[in-house]
Amino acid sequence: MDRKVAYLLDVPFIDEASFVLVCKKLSKTEMTPDQFIDPEIKDTYYKDGDYHTMYIGEILEILAR
Repeated sequence: MDRKVAYLLDVPFIDEASFVLVCKKLSKTEMTPDQFIDPEIKDTYYKDGDYHTMYIGEILEILAR
């Protein structure tokens, strides 16, 4: 199924979306196991070692249908 891509502030989004946050990326942090306060997080959610990347952004626009 082809989805139409729309743009706002040069940011692409799926035009069928009912809710879109257009953000400016402010920071990026690679998560590592030494950052977890609860040691069970690693064993429960990251058994394969595929850690997330956390982004902090400023919301520039909100689109809702």
